[in-house]
Amino acid sequence: MNYPSDDIATLFEQATIHDEQGDVYNAVKLYKRIIRLAPDWQLPYARLGQLYKLRQDWKAALHYNKKAVALHTLDRHAWWNVGIAATALRKQRLANNVWSKFGLENARLPHRLCVRMQYARQFELIWVRPIDPARAVVESIPAPVSDRRFQDIILTDGTIAGYNVVRNQRFPVYDELGVLKRSVFHTFSCLVEVPVHQDLMLLSKLCQEAGLGMENWSNAANVLAAQIQKTLPEYYGQDGLRSSAGRMLHIAIAAPGRQEATEVLQTWSAICFGNYTELILHL
Repeated sequence: MNYPSDDIATLFEQATIHDEQGDVYNAVKLYKRIIRLAPDWQLPYARLGQLYKLRQDWKAALHYNKKAVALHTLDRHAWWNVGIAATALRKQRLANNVWSKFGLENARLPHRLCVRMQYARQFELIWVRPIDPARAVVESIPAPVSDRRFQDIILTDGTIAGYNVVRNQRFPVYDELGVLKRSVFHTFSCLVEVPVHQDLMLLSKLCQEAGLGMENWSNAANVLAAQIQKTLPEYYGQDGLRSSAGRMLHIAIAAPGRQEATEVLQTWSAICFGNYTELILHL
Protein backbone atom coordinates (compact mmCIF):
# COMPACT_ATOMS: atom_id res chain seq x y z
CA MET A 1 0.00 0.00 0.00
CA ASN A 2 1.35 3.43 -0.93
CA TYR A 3 1.11 6.18 1.65
CA PRO A 4 0.45 9.80 0.61
CA SER A 5 2.61 12.86 0.97
CA ASP A 6 1.98 15.36 3.75
CA ASP A 7 0.05 17.64 1.36
CA ILE A 8 -2.25 14.83 0.27
CA ALA A 9 -2.71 13.72 3.88
CA THR A 10 -3.83 17.28 4.71
CA LEU A 11 -6.37 17.16 1.88
CA PHE A 12 -7.62 13.83 3.19
CA GLU A 13 -8.05 15.30 6.67
CA GLN A 14 -10.09 18.14 5.20
CA ALA A 15 -12.23 15.68 3.22
CA THR A 16 -12.82 13.66 6.38
CA ILE A 17 -14.00 16.77 8.24
CA HIS A 18 -16.48 17.56 5.45
CA ASP A 19 -17.60 13.92 5.51
CA GLU A 20 -18.20 13.93 9.28
CA GLN A 21 -20.11 17.23 9.06
CA GLY A 22 -22.43 15.85 6.38
CA ASP A 23 -21.00 18.08 3.64
CA VAL A 24 -21.13 15.35 1.00
CA TYR A 25 -20.46 17.63 -1.98
CA ASN A 26 -17.11 18.91 -0.72
CA ALA A 27 -16.11 15.56 0.76
CA VAL A 28 -16.63 13.81 -2.59
CA LYS A 29 -14.86 16.61 -4.44
CA LEU A 30 -11.77 16.32 -2.23
CA TYR A 31 -11.69 12.50 -2.19
CA LYS A 32 -11.75 12.47 -6.01
CA ARG A 33 -9.01 15.09 -6.13
CA ILE A 34 -6.89 12.93 -3.80
CA ILE A 35 -7.46 9.89 -6.06
CA ARG A 36 -6.13 11.88 -9.04
CA LEU A 37 -3.03 12.84 -7.04
CA ALA A 38 -2.49 9.43 -5.38
CA PRO A 39 -4.26 6.78 -7.51
CA ASP A 40 -2.65 3.88 -5.63
CA TRP A 41 -3.85 4.97 -2.18
CA GLN A 42 -6.75 2.76 -1.09
CA LEU A 43 -8.42 4.80 1.64
CA PRO A 44 -10.11 7.54 -0.46
CA TYR A 45 -11.65 4.85 -2.69
CA ALA A 46 -13.08 3.14 0.39
CA ARG A 47 -14.44 6.43 1.75
CA LEU A 48 -16.12 7.22 -1.57
CA GLY A 49 -17.55 3.71 -1.72
CA GLN A 50 -19.07 4.19 1.74
CA LEU A 51 -20.45 7.64 0.88
CA TYR A 52 -22.10 6.41 -2.30
CA LYS A 53 -23.54 3.40 -0.47
CA LEU A 54 -25.21 5.68 2.08
CA ARG A 55 -26.59 7.78 -0.81
CA GLN A 56 -27.80 4.56 -2.49
CA ASP A 57 -25.87 5.38 -5.68
CA TRP A 58 -25.14 1.72 -6.30
CA LYS A 59 -23.12 1.91 -9.51
CA ALA A 60 -20.70 4.38 -7.96
CA ALA A 61 -20.66 2.44 -4.69
CA LEU A 62 -19.74 -0.77 -6.50
CA HIS A 63 -17.09 0.98 -8.60
CA TYR A 64 -15.23 2.60 -5.70
CA ASN A 65 -15.50 -0.35 -3.32
CA LYS A 66 -14.13 -2.67 -6.02
CA LYS A 67 -11.23 -0.25 -6.48
CA ALA A 68 -10.69 -0.28 -2.70
CA VAL A 69 -10.49 -4.07 -2.41
CA ALA A 70 -8.26 -4.31 -5.47
CA LEU A 71 -5.74 -2.11 -3.64
CA HIS A 72 -6.26 -3.69 -0.20
CA THR A 73 -7.72 -7.19 -0.38
CA LEU A 74 -8.11 -7.49 3.41
CA ASP A 75 -10.51 -4.55 3.80
CA ARG A 76 -13.53 -6.46 5.11
CA HIS A 77 -15.79 -3.41 5.24
CA ALA A 78 -15.14 -2.56 1.57
CA TRP A 79 -15.71 -6.19 0.59
CA TRP A 80 -19.06 -6.17 2.43
CA ASN A 81 -20.01 -2.97 0.62
CA VAL A 82 -19.20 -4.69 -2.68
CA GLY A 83 -21.68 -7.42 -1.70
CA ILE A 84 -24.38 -4.91 -0.79
CA ALA A 85 -23.93 -2.86 -3.98
CA ALA A 86 -23.89 -6.02 -6.11
CA THR A 87 -27.13 -7.15 -4.48
CA ALA A 88 -28.75 -3.77 -5.13
CA LEU A 89 -27.73 -3.99 -8.78
CA ARG A 90 -29.06 -7.57 -9.09
CA LYS A 91 -25.54 -8.92 -9.62
CA GLN A 92 -26.25 -11.90 -7.40
CA ARG A 93 -23.34 -14.04 -8.60
CA LEU A 94 -20.88 -11.32 -7.55
CA ALA A 95 -22.70 -10.87 -4.22
CA ASN A 96 -22.58 -14.62 -3.55
CA ASN A 97 -18.85 -14.63 -4.29
CA VAL A 98 -18.41 -11.92 -1.65
CA TRP A 99 -20.46 -13.78 0.95
CA SER A 100 -18.38 -16.90 0.29
CA LYS A 101 -15.26 -14.92 1.26
CA PHE A 102 -16.88 -14.42 4.66
CA GLY A 103 -17.88 -18.09 4.90
CA LEU A 104 -21.55 -17.16 4.67
CA GLU A 105 -22.62 -18.91 1.47
CA ASN A 106 -24.09 -21.88 3.38
CA ALA A 107 -24.32 -20.32 6.82
CA ARG A 108 -27.53 -20.48 8.84
CA LEU A 109 -28.96 -16.98 9.05
CA PRO A 110 -30.69 -15.59 12.17
CA HIS A 111 -34.44 -16.18 12.41
CA ARG A 112 -35.01 -12.42 12.49
CA LEU A 113 -33.17 -9.13 12.63
CA CYS A 114 -34.04 -5.64 13.82
CA VAL A 115 -33.70 -2.94 11.17
CA ARG A 116 -33.78 0.85 11.46
CA MET A 117 -35.60 2.77 8.72
CA GLN A 118 -35.00 6.53 8.45
CA TYR A 119 -37.43 8.99 6.87
CA ALA A 120 -38.75 12.51 7.42
CA ARG A 121 -36.09 13.25 10.08
CA GLN A 122 -37.22 10.31 12.19
CA PHE A 123 -36.65 6.60 12.28
CA GLU A 124 -38.57 3.40 12.97
CA LEU A 125 -37.44 -0.02 14.15
CA ILE A 126 -38.92 -3.03 12.38
CA TRP A 127 -38.38 -6.79 12.40
CA VAL A 128 -37.24 -8.60 9.27
CA ARG A 129 -36.41 -12.16 8.19
CA PRO A 130 -33.03 -12.30 6.42
CA ILE A 131 -32.73 -13.98 3.02
CA ASP A 132 -28.97 -13.51 2.80
CA PRO A 133 -26.46 -11.07 4.37
CA ALA A 134 -27.90 -8.10 2.41
CA ARG A 135 -31.58 -8.95 1.75
CA ALA A 136 -34.47 -9.37 4.16
CA VAL A 137 -38.27 -9.70 4.18
CA VAL A 138 -40.22 -7.20 6.31
CA GLU A 139 -42.23 -9.00 9.00
CA SER A 140 -43.47 -5.92 10.85
CA ILE A 141 -46.17 -3.56 9.58
CA PRO A 142 -44.29 -0.27 9.23
CA ALA A 143 -45.94 3.11 9.73
CA PRO A 144 -47.64 4.22 6.48
CA VAL A 145 -45.47 7.35 6.22
CA SER A 146 -42.41 5.11 5.84
CA ASP A 147 -43.49 3.94 2.36
CA ARG A 148 -42.72 0.37 3.44
CA ARG A 149 -45.08 -2.60 3.69
CA PHE A 150 -45.33 -6.03 5.23
CA GLN A 151 -43.37 -8.57 3.11
CA ASP A 152 -41.38 -5.98 1.16
CA ILE A 153 -37.89 -7.26 0.34
CA ILE A 154 -35.40 -4.66 1.52
CA LEU A 155 -31.66 -4.11 1.39
CA THR A 156 -29.88 -4.09 4.76
CA ASP A 157 -26.49 -2.85 5.90
CA GLY A 158 -24.00 -5.07 7.67
CA THR A 159 -22.80 -2.56 10.29
CA ILE A 160 -24.45 -2.51 13.71
CA ALA A 161 -26.13 0.88 14.21
CA GLY A 162 -27.40 0.32 17.76
CA TYR A 163 -29.24 -2.18 19.95
CA ASN A 164 -32.91 -2.86 20.60
CA VAL A 165 -33.68 -4.12 24.09
CA VAL A 166 -36.91 -6.14 24.28
CA ARG A 167 -37.83 -8.13 27.40
CA ASN A 168 -34.23 -7.98 28.63
CA GLN A 169 -32.88 -9.31 25.32
CA ARG A 170 -30.44 -7.16 23.37
CA PHE A 171 -30.80 -7.31 19.57
CA PRO A 172 -28.35 -5.58 17.20
CA VAL A 173 -29.95 -2.99 14.90
CA TYR A 174 -28.95 -2.61 11.23
CA ASP A 175 -29.83 0.19 8.82
CA GLU A 176 -32.18 -0.27 5.89
CA LEU A 177 -30.73 0.77 2.52
CA GLY A 178 -33.76 0.71 0.24
CA VAL A 179 -36.47 -1.50 -1.24
CA LEU A 180 -35.59 -4.27 -3.68
CA LYS A 181 -39.09 -5.65 -4.29
CA ARG A 182 -42.52 -4.34 -3.31
CA SER A 183 -44.97 -6.75 -1.72
CA VAL A 184 -48.59 -7.27 -2.75
CA PHE A 185 -49.80 -6.42 0.76
CA HIS A 186 -51.61 -3.25 1.78
CA THR A 187 -51.80 -1.76 5.25
CA PHE A 188 -55.18 -1.49 7.00
CA SER A 189 -56.01 -0.42 10.54
CA CYS A 190 -59.01 -0.35 12.85
CA LEU A 191 -59.94 -0.13 16.52
CA VAL A 192 -60.61 -3.48 18.16
CA GLU A 193 -62.24 -4.05 21.56
CA VAL A 194 -60.11 -6.53 23.48
CA PRO A 195 -61.59 -7.40 26.90
CA VAL A 196 -58.91 -10.02 27.66
CA HIS A 197 -55.41 -10.70 26.39
CA GLN A 198 -56.44 -14.04 24.87
CA ASP A 199 -58.70 -12.18 22.40
CA LEU A 200 -55.70 -10.30 21.03
CA MET A 201 -53.71 -13.52 20.74
CA LEU A 202 -56.61 -15.17 18.90
CA LEU A 203 -56.71 -12.35 16.34
CA SER A 204 -52.95 -12.70 15.86
CA LYS A 205 -53.31 -16.46 15.34
CA LEU A 206 -56.16 -16.07 12.83
CA CYS A 207 -54.12 -13.53 10.83
CA GLN A 208 -51.12 -15.81 10.84
CA GLU A 209 -53.18 -18.79 9.65
CA ALA A 210 -54.59 -16.65 6.82
CA GLY A 211 -51.10 -15.52 5.78
CA LEU A 212 -51.72 -11.93 6.90
CA GLY A 213 -49.69 -9.62 9.07
CA MET A 214 -50.98 -8.13 12.32
CA GLU A 215 -49.56 -5.65 14.79
CA ASN A 216 -50.76 -3.66 17.77
CA TRP A 217 -50.11 0.01 17.03
CA SER A 218 -51.67 1.22 20.31
CA ASN A 219 -48.39 1.58 22.16
CA ALA A 220 -46.21 2.25 19.12
CA ALA A 221 -42.90 3.55 20.38
CA ASN A 222 -40.62 2.58 17.54
CA VAL A 223 -40.94 5.81 15.55
CA LEU A 224 -38.44 8.16 17.14
CA ALA A 225 -36.77 11.46 16.31
CA ALA A 226 -33.43 11.04 14.59
CA GLN A 227 -30.41 12.53 16.31
CA ILE A 228 -26.63 12.36 15.95
CA GLN A 229 -25.01 10.26 18.66
CA LYS A 230 -21.34 9.48 19.24
CA THR A 231 -21.99 6.05 20.74
CA LEU A 232 -24.24 3.23 19.56
CA PRO A 233 -27.76 3.96 20.89
CA GLU A 234 -29.97 1.52 22.75
CA TYR A 235 -33.71 1.44 22.06
CA TYR A 236 -36.17 -0.08 24.49
CA GLY A 237 -38.92 -1.64 22.43
CA GLN A 238 -42.23 -3.20 23.40
CA ASP A 239 -43.85 -6.48 22.49
CA GLY A 240 -47.13 -5.19 21.08
CA LEU A 241 -49.03 -8.40 21.81
CA ARG A 242 -48.25 -8.06 25.52
CA SER A 243 -50.05 -4.74 25.81
CA SER A 244 -52.85 -4.38 28.32
CA ALA A 245 -56.31 -5.57 27.37
CA GLY A 246 -59.67 -4.26 28.52
CA ARG A 247 -59.81 -1.38 26.07
CA MET A 248 -59.95 -0.43 22.40
CA LEU A 249 -56.66 -1.18 20.68
CA HIS A 250 -55.37 0.29 17.43
CA ILE A 251 -54.66 -2.77 15.29
CA ALA A 252 -52.83 -2.89 11.95
CA ILE A 253 -53.50 -5.70 9.50
CA ALA A 254 -51.47 -6.35 6.34
CA ALA A 255 -53.50 -8.04 3.60
CA PRO A 256 -53.63 -8.18 -0.21
CA GLY A 257 -57.06 -6.55 -0.09
CA ARG A 258 -59.84 -5.33 2.17
CA GLN A 259 -61.85 -8.56 1.80
CA GLU A 260 -59.12 -10.75 3.29
CA ALA A 261 -58.70 -8.45 6.29
CA THR A 262 -62.44 -8.16 6.84
CA GLU A 263 -62.95 -11.94 6.73
CA VAL A 264 -60.39 -12.47 9.49
CA LEU A 265 -61.99 -9.78 11.66
CA GLN A 266 -65.44 -11.28 11.11
CA THR A 267 -64.20 -14.73 12.09
CA TRP A 268 -62.54 -13.32 15.18
CA SER A 269 -65.68 -11.38 16.14
CA ALA A 270 -67.88 -14.48 15.75
CA ILE A 271 -65.61 -16.51 18.05
CA CYS A 272 -65.04 -14.03 20.88
CA PHE A 273 -67.97 -11.62 20.33
CA GLY A 274 -65.48 -8.78 19.89
CA ASN A 275 -66.25 -5.43 18.29
CA TYR A 276 -64.16 -3.54 15.75
CA THR A 277 -64.50 -0.35 13.74
CA GLU A 278 -64.38 0.02 9.97
CA LEU A 279 -61.04 -0.71 8.33
CA ILE A 280 -58.95 2.22 7.16
CA LEU A 281 -56.71 1.72 4.10
CA HIS A 282 -53.35 3.46 4.37
CA LEU A 283 -51.91 4.40 0.95
